[in-house]
Amino acid sequence: MVCAVTVITGAVAFLGFPAALMLTGALLGAGTSVAIQKLTTGHVDWTQTALHSGIAVAIFALAYGLHILPATATTPFWNWLLYWRDRGGRTDYQRLPGGWWPKYEATVHNFDKPGTLAWRSTQVHENLHALVAEHAGPVKWLADSQIGPVPMGAPVTYTLEVVGRVIGYAAVGRPHAMVLSPFDAFASLDLDQRVMTVVVGLAGLNIHQATRSKRPHDRLSDTSGDARGRTQDPLRDIPVSRRTAHYFAPDGRE
Repeated sequence: MVCAVTVITGAVAFLGFPAALMLTGALLGAGTSVAIQKLTTGHVDWTQTALHSGIAVAIFALAYGLHILPATATTPFWNWLLYWRDRGGRTDYQRLPGGWWPKYEATVHNFDKPGTLAWRSTQVHENLHALVAEHAGPVKWLADSQIGPVPMGAPVTYTLEVVGRVIGYAAVGRPHAMVLSPFDAFASLDLDQRVMTVVVGLAGLNIHQATRSKRPHDRLSDTSGDARGRTQDPLRDIPVSRRTAHYFAPDGRE
C-alpha cells in the first residue's frame, strides 16, 4: 500500500504537480486520518493512514489540474465548480467606545462581480462575520484576543471562518466546496494562527483520550450474576441425595 502511494505521488510530481502542494496534501490527509481514528477507535492504523494520505494527494492534484484550466473556462458550470477562483471579500471592524460589553461596527467589502454566483457566496460569507461582530461582540473580542504575540483566539477565528465558508457555499449550492471548507479556512489563517489552532486541537484530542481511558467501569466484574451465584454456592448443582451423603460418617452414623 505504501509503495502504491509512493508511485502515485511520484507520477503526479513528474507531471508537474508542485512538490510543496503535494506535501501539504499528504500531511493534511495523514493528520486528518490520525485525528479521526484516535477519536473513533482510540488507535491508529498506519496502512489506512497512508491510504488516506495518498487519496488527499490525488484530490489536491485534481484541484491543481482544474486550477490551471485555460481562462476560457468561464461557462456557468465552471464558475460553479471552480470556487477557488472567487475573488472573495473582506470585513473591516471598528470597536465602538463605551461600556464593558464589546460592540463593533462592521463594513463588508465584496471583490467579486455583483450579481454573479461568486458575489452571492462571498456576500453571505462576509455578512455572517459582520452579523457576529455587531450582535455577538464578545465572540469577536474572543477571536481577536491575544496574550503578547500569541493569538489565543485563533481557534475561534478558525471556527467562524469554517462556518462562514460553509454557509456561503451552501447559499449557492456548492456542496463540493462545503466539504473542503475546513481546509480552505485553515489555509486562510496567518501562520501563528495556524500553529495555535493545531496546538489547541491536539490538546483537546489528548484530553478527550485521557478522559475516555479513565472512565470508571460500570461493572465490578465481567462474571455474570448467574455465574457468581454458582461460585458462591458450590453445592447448587449437586443433587440433594448426593449432597446429603457428605454429612454422614463412613459407618452410616450421623
